[in-house]
Amino acid sequence: LEYLDMGPLTSGQAAAKPTMYRLHSVVVHYGATIRGGHYVCFARVDEGWFKYNDSSVTKVRALEAFEGDVAKRNAYLLFYELLSEQQ
Repeated sequence: LEYLDMGPLTSGQAAAKPTMYRLHSVVVHYGATIRGGHYVCFARVDEGWFKYNDSSVTKVRALEAFEGDVAKRNAYLLFYELLSEQQ
């Protein structure tokens, strides 16, 4: 979940470019349907993770974010960032 390698899905000129992505943020939905409930975002800032919940921002352990709210519920949106060749 934290890393995504798109290399096996690329070909031609795209295969010569970096294909490794790292999870940057996840939007999680709390509620029975998307028409009702509450959305929370977990986002990476530098090497730490933060939980954005309306006007509240709290630092969380990565393990807590992935094994807690994200893993136990359906993640609504996942945002990945492309890692450069140096990373």
